[in-house]
Amino acid sequence: MRGYRRIACASGYLSLRETVIDVGLIEGVLVELDELGWQIADQWEEVPKYYRTDVRVNSMTGPVEAVAYLCTDDRNATPVDDDCFALITDADVEAAIGVFGPMMRALRRRAG
Repeated sequence: MRGYRRIACASGYLSLRETVIDVGLIEGVLVELDELGWQIADQWEEVPKYYRTDVRVNSMTGPVEAVAYLCTDDRNATPVDDDCFALITDADVEAAIGVFGPMMRALRRRAG
């Protein structure tokens, strides 16, 4: 994905910031979501703290229209140029997933 760079938000999680400088590629994975998947992703990304934006990504089969989440308040964020997923510990990430699990299961029950 071009036109963005990775930044570290105050939370320790990484996000993307739009940039006019071509700083290279941001690698990632494209995931197809249904409506329930979007609800779960929005909860995980703490919308409206993060918001969805349309992006164009280069895939193995050519350009693809996709959606990415960007942080709404990235004024104090710092650029990150390595391949880490977060600036917080793996234990902190696992703890966040553990807290999020019951919320995700509740969303799935309501949808089902």
